Amino acid sequence: MASSNRRITLKEIAAAAGVSPMTVSYALRNHPAVNAETGRRVREVAEAMGYAPDPALSALVAYRTGNRLPSSHGSLAWITDTPESRRIHAYFEEPVFRAAAARSKSLGYALEIFRLGPGEYKAAQLERLFHSRGIQGALVAPLNEQRVLEGMTWERISAVAIGRSLRQPRLDHVTADHFEAGYRICATLKERGYRRIAFLSPSRTDDRVQHRFYASIRAAALDGERGWTPPFLIGESDPVVLARFVEKHRPDAVVSDDPAGLVSLRAAGLRIPEDLGFASTRIFGDDHTISGIRPAMTDIGERAVSFLHMKLLVAERGIPDRAAGTVFPGHWQEGETLRLSAYNPN
Repeated sequence: MASSNRRITLKEIAAAAGVSPMTVSYALRNHPAVNAETGRRVREVAEAMGYAPDPALSALVAYRTGNRLPSSHGSLAWITDTPESRRIHAYFEEPVFRAAAARSKSLGYALEIFRLGPGEYKAAQLERLFHSRGIQGALVAPLNEQRVLEGMTWERISAVAIGRSLRQPRLDHVTADHFEAGYRICATLKERGYRRIAFLSPSRTDDRVQHRFYASIRAAALDGERGWTPPFLIGESDPVVLARFVEKHRPDAVVSDDPAGLVSLRAAGLRIPEDLGFASTRIFGDDHTISGIRPAMTDIGERAVSFLHMKLLVAERGIPDRAAGTVFPGHWQEGETLRLSAYNPN
């Protein structure tokens, strides 16, 4: 093993391994230009010689790269199962996509859409397609139906998922803080005197986020003071069903993961907030009348691309052994569907 007081160079590793210094550079970064066997052998030689990267040089390269105008890096893939005809209704995905596309452009990438579903691509087709197109990075958008992407090995792809809808494979991800959204709403409800809370989830949204909304509201109930009633769960948005539910259980507020739940409650003849308070864990678009949480969609889109860019720079490909994530809390929106201060019902 080499002496610890002298830094081993790429040229010395190249000579010992019988390859060029460029091949060593690529192999140490897991670059796909070097086949797996050669890469493994070069890394073993480097480790045996006691090689360690120079942190000062790495920092200098990062600094110079960061201060250089972005060059074209080719394309990144945006994998989605939202049909083109429904993009206008993708209230979360579409703003996140726009933010991701802008961030991609600033880094020198184009962001291309690849759709899954009937008449579109199958997941098994994408890896070969990406390789033929020279696409090495992919963002997996929040998925509506497909929870598992089968037929891809991901060995040549750096990937980041957005949201929690993708069950398999487990990829590094950037997501809204669904638990914090529900818990923060409950804290606000308690401050304003609400005690009997119902959770309305008619659109399978809570399933897509692994039931974090409902879990947060249950946790808030467990942490609550005397008189805080555990949440009722409503899985049906039919106005007749809602009217019967409210008459039977007498909640004083409803928290929903679907802003359209407000429409259903009003259709049931309920006055909001006079009869019933309402808060949504997900507020989209231009509606500023609903109280609740507006997800940080721009932050999520930009951070997902930055995360993916970092993985590409260090050639981190494939499915991680332990998926890591960045979680963004949303912003509180003070609308007109909750009373503004506490009151004594007696």
